[in-house]
Amino acid sequence: MTKHYTTPVILQGKVRSTKTLQAQERWFIEFHFEGSRYRKSDGLNRIKDYQNKIKEFSKLRIHYEQLLIGGKFNNIEAVEIEIPLLSNAIKSFIQFQKDKGGRVKSIQSYSSKLYFLNEHYGTIKVNTIQFSHINKLMILLGKKWMPKTFNNCKGIYYGFFEYCISEGYIDTNPVSKIESRYVVKTEKHKVFNEDDFKRITLKVDKNKILRFW
Repeated sequence: MTKHYTTPVILQGKVRSTKTLQAQERWFIEFHFEGSRYRKSDGLNRIKDYQNKIKEFSKLRIHYEQLLIGGKFNNIEAVEIEIPLLSNAIKSFIQFQKDKGGRVKSIQSYSSKLYFLNEHYGTIKVNTIQFSHINKLMILLGKKWMPKTFNNCKGIYYGFFEYCISEGYIDTNPVSKIESRYVVKTEKHKVFNEDDFKRITLKVDKNKILRFW
């Protein structure tokens, strides 16, 4: 009997240097069925721990292989994903962070920054958010924030929309083209080295008043 499918395999995205980084990539279960290529993730890209991710994707790979072997894959009815309002997607994201054991301080930071996104665009569906929306908001917020705060907010928004991608709400991240701002390095807490002390001593020796202290 001729097989009309290929054995499903796990694709882990671009090869990264560590398992931690590898887990950040978008993974898929890939196979061909009756001449068409299929890639499935079933929302598992929300997992960012490598061991948990490989475990769940292995289960998913076996699931699709069994469907193909049993001739049931083409009988599966496509599940239509309901696209939520951005406000509801934010709630789901925050709950997801709590469920996976995120730090309280981190979750508070997510909530405080996503508040502004919700205030501006909370009433529209998440799949209608474009780069222009995020760019306008970030420019507005950037007028009040220091570069470090701006970059932190950008990172939170990027993570939120990556979650939306993993849930199947959107295909691309509208934050990906937002540029980070340059953070000036401060010397406020710089530790003196031996050369610094030599220069200070030389200055003191040249100053008669300071020399007597």
